[in-house]
Amino acid sequence: MSLSEHALTDLIGAVYDAAAHPQLWDCFLAQFAGALGARVAFFHQHHFGRRTSEVLTIHGMPDILRHEYHQYYSRLNIWRDRGRHLFCEGGVILDQQICPRSTFERSEFYNDYLLRLDAVHSVTGVITRPGDESVHLTALHDPAQGPWHESDRAAIAVLLPHLKRARDIQGRLHLLEAAQTSNGHGGIAFLTGDGHCILANACADGIFRGGDGLTVRNDVVHALDPRADARLRSLMRDGTSAPHPIECSGAVLVPRPSGRRPYQVAIAPLRHSLPLFAGMRKPAILLSIDDPDARQPVGAAILIQLYGLTPREAALAAELGDGVTLEDAADRLGMRYQTGRTHLRRIFDKTSTRRQSELIVLLSGLPRGTAHQ
Repeated sequence: MSLSEHALTDLIGAVYDAAAHPQLWDCFLAQFAGALGARVAFFHQHHFGRRTSEVLTIHGMPDILRHEYHQYYSRLNIWRDRGRHLFCEGGVILDQQICPRSTFERSEFYNDYLLRLDAVHSVTGVITRPGDESVHLTALHDPAQGPWHESDRAAIAVLLPHLKRARDIQGRLHLLEAAQTSNGHGGIAFLTGDGHCILANACADGIFRGGDGLTVRNDVVHALDPRADARLRSLMRDGTSAPHPIECSGAVLVPRPSGRRPYQVAIAPLRHSLPLFAGMRKPAILLSIDDPDARQPVGAAILIQLYGLTPREAALAAELGDGVTLEDAADRLGMRYQTGRTHLRRIFDKTSTRRQSELIVLLSGLPRGTAHQ
């Protein structure tokens, strides 16, 4: 069934509507199935190395058969296993390209699953092929409708670049939403495990472009100071390799050539996947950047109320939260250095932190106000 130009235009519009409003992907699939005369239409992901597949969003498949597919029959998918070499990004595959019909109809996948689904002819458009996986849009015909044709292949080929773009748009929208709701303030960036920046909010982007301590080279976040950069690399490795979920793998003070107070950079691993469109390069690290010169200090009253600090301990903690050394903080408060060390040990004990970098991370998420009250 060939699609008219009007039908294709409507489908492309539905793709971008769903990118902004993910609940509309069901509506897109229903519209897509109706336009092509498909019994079943779905977004699908193959994991070639594991020889499994999963249905992401579907129209026309009973829940029980979807459950059986995930539990057992996806491992028998002959189209995936025989056609692995054909799943190239942007390609459209007709099932008759994968293996002879006689071979296919002898398979358990055909006899025990597809016949029950009453959908035995496939056309698949590959949206993306990241590594050993593929994400695609698939439509199935029932036996009476017969095989798909070249006109169907051409129609789906037109849709594929729009689906890929919609995937990227949806992923960026989710990351921006996550950046806006993340605990803390200032610069937020989402990184891969090796430091590649997938997305940064406006504050972080401005910091990177300013080149005053932090920058992005070849899409990788770097500190200009070699020691701080080595520490960043180490924190990223620790955060992504730790065997158990942790809230923050650490923090580092990043010196600035301008002479302004160092950036306070915290690294936290993302242990729970964000609801991204399947196949998008997924972030593994949340990097937050706090500029002490661009914000008010932590309110001492908050520290007293939350952690039971004494007024002097709270004042010292607020100073340390600005990224200054213990010696400078004690000097600002008119206390001896040894007295400051005694207060700091008590602060660590009361806040369940062990070092100043952990204290900075803790303070970075607290409400801001006047430090000395």
